[in-house]
Amino acid sequence: MQKFTGLEYLKMDIAANYGLDKATWQQRLAWFEENQANLDGFLKDAKKPCMMRQGIIAYRNVLDGQKTGYTIGLDATWSGLQALSLITGDEKAAQYCNVIQVEDKCIDGYTEMYQIFKQRAPDAQHIEREHIKQALMTALYSSTKVPRTVIGKKHLETFYEVASECAPYAWILNNLLCDGWNPNVSEYNWDMPDGFHVNCPVINMVDEKVNFGGVEVTFRHKSQGPREKGRFLPANVVHSVDSLVARELVGRCMYSFDKKEALAQVKNLNTKLSIFSPKTYTKTKESRYKNRVLLNLLNQFEKTGFFSIRFLDVITEDNYWLVPIDKVEQLVESLPDKPFDMLVIHDCFRVHPNYGNDVRDQYRKVLQELSNSTILDSILSSIFQKEIHGTKAKSIIVDGEYAIC
Repeated sequence: MQKFTGLEYLKMDIAANYGLDKATWQQRLAWFEENQANLDGFLKDAKKPCMMRQGIIAYRNVLDGQKTGYTIGLDATWSGLQALSLITGDEKAAQYCNVIQVEDKCIDGYTEMYQIFKQRAPDAQHIEREHIKQALMTALYSSTKVPRTVIGKKHLETFYEVASECAPYAWILNNLLCDGWNPNVSEYNWDMPDGFHVNCPVINMVDEKVNFGGVEVTFRHKSQGPREKGRFLPANVVHSVDSLVARELVGRCMYSFDKKEALAQVKNLNTKLSIFSPKTYTKTKESRYKNRVLLNLLNQFEKTGFFSIRFLDVITEDNYWLVPIDKVEQLVESLPDKPFDMLVIHDCFRVHPNYGNDVRDQYRKVLQELSNSTILDSILSSIFQKEIHGTKAKSIIVDGEYAIC
């Protein structure tokens, strides 16, 4: 992973807000150096003029020796496809969202697939990149209406051919979840490796008639219950994985302990397990809660192989002996040397420029652990209410320079 100084991240952030968010790091830095004398002149044509202006102010403050609280924005590249490619082992899809590095490029998957589509359908002059983007984003969440509306019936088959070829395993999962809808259940549930419980009730719109003052009135309301068909599972599965990544990243960057002291303590536990006695169980409300959460986390770790940062919130002197201490040591060792604040808006992570390297490093580590996990087996087992194994094609080596940029 390429590393940069805080000042370089600030320069690249200004370039990205101008409109070079799909450019490489070097291209952004080169643009800044070439145009730094007249940055204000580019504001009127900037993609995000307000953010670019704030970045320029922060940059000038830094040059004047002032401290800045300005945060740079690092966005995940098509986070939905990233989640799908990692949990299914879709190596081809991973190349379109910068999980896997392709040459020295920052891949824009929407543009790449748009160009393939145009080659297949040269007569589709009315269809632009934004149409393909809108169709792809919603199609991978099982929508059929949006692709049909923005692409049109004539070229719809070509669109689906491109989508299924560029993201084959992601597309198979999408269809599997739609075809596997159970008309006899009123809700779907599954658990995530960090203990987060996903509940997706099946909601129907129901018409009821009532007599009010001799007048029959029909009103519509929502009611939970089984439904013959439904298409919300693909979107909810992706969002649950997407949110897991965000929670893990926040937890690993905003930890609240001294890393050196914690690591020393963990190493001590590895050699002197008697330092804490498993017999000192205290029946306090907090201890019971932490023990209950820990058992759930251990259960999820056994199912998925994903060791969450949440473990560090619930390990106590009474329950530490239940936890694989080597995994705790590896996790603590992998954290940034210093914690730092982070603002999260879906898949955009805003941090102080000095921590740009750390957040990119942690993001790639979380993606790699997700790729190595069997989280999809666990989710599908819960959805279909039977044991399912071996759904992943392969584990992907996450080496993408621009997975988050």
